Amino acid sequence: MLKHPKTIKEQVSLLKKRGIIIDDISNVESTLINNNYYRIMGYALQFRIGKEDYIKNIKFSTIVKIYNFDRSLRQIIFPLLEVFETSFRAKLAFLKMQNCISILSVQ
Repeated sequence: MLKHPKTIKEQVSLLKKRGIIIDDISNVESTLINNNYYRIMGYALQFRIGKEDYIKNIKFSTIVKIYNFDRSLRQIIFPLLEVFETSFRAKLAFLKMQNCISILSVQ
């Protein structure tokens, strides 16, 4: 069954209902508008107890800090991975080509 979309105010109410501490409602609303509820709350799964409750004293700002750390880490790692991937594929293609040449030479 499809869930009906919730307004930002309803999302904030849901966070409060689930025990997430909100220090600055306008900051939370801005974060939800710009990043999406589910994207942010994916980082709260480690704090979840049961289906809808979270450990006591978990702040929305803590969840956002974890999200921001992950985003910063990805911005550092992905360019490096691209260099590694390109180099790896080039070497793999070269080895495959050498293998094909040696097979053709034997025949």
